[in-house]
Amino acid sequence: MVCGTRPHGRVPHQAYPVSEPTGPSTPLSVSTSAAPPPAGPYSQAIAVGRTVYLAGQTPRTPSGERLREAPFEVQVRQTLDNLESVAKAAGSSLHDAVKVTVYLRPEADVADFNAIYSAYVSEPLPARTTIVSELTTGAVEAEAVLWVPEDRSGSSLDAEVDTAP
Repeated sequence: MVCGTRPHGRVPHQAYPVSEPTGPSTPLSVSTSAAPPPAGPYSQAIAVGRTVYLAGQTPRTPSGERLREAPFEVQVRQTLDNLESVAKAAGSSLHDAVKVTVYLRPEADVADFNAIYSAYVSEPLPARTTIVSELTTGAVEAEAVLWVPEDRSGSSLDAEVDTAP
């Protein structure tokens, strides 16, 4: 589901549907209750044209519960499931990712991350940057940029509007 709000406070929080055949021509906020709500003043994603920018997701359940103490594999799957949920809300998928940025705590196992991550993306594999960071929200954080294929850009971004706050 796509929830569009006009940028820069022109009409704050007023939802409007995406109807342009190549996606929205102005930035639209993407929102879904299938992923945790933003922990600050940002959107879960922004869609403009056929590009969707997914905000960083961490190992939090859709209700907002942090999984800091969960096993690494559980944290990775929750983080990637959150990204996938937001991608689906924009009518897309992580299989449409063109760029992914991943932040891992120093003790994280990159090979374990890659084994899980590979099920969420497809060929051509997206460009990826992996950064070692002293995260305080868990063992992993990931963000992505998606390119919605032209054959889906009209219908996929012309989704039902999610008007939930």
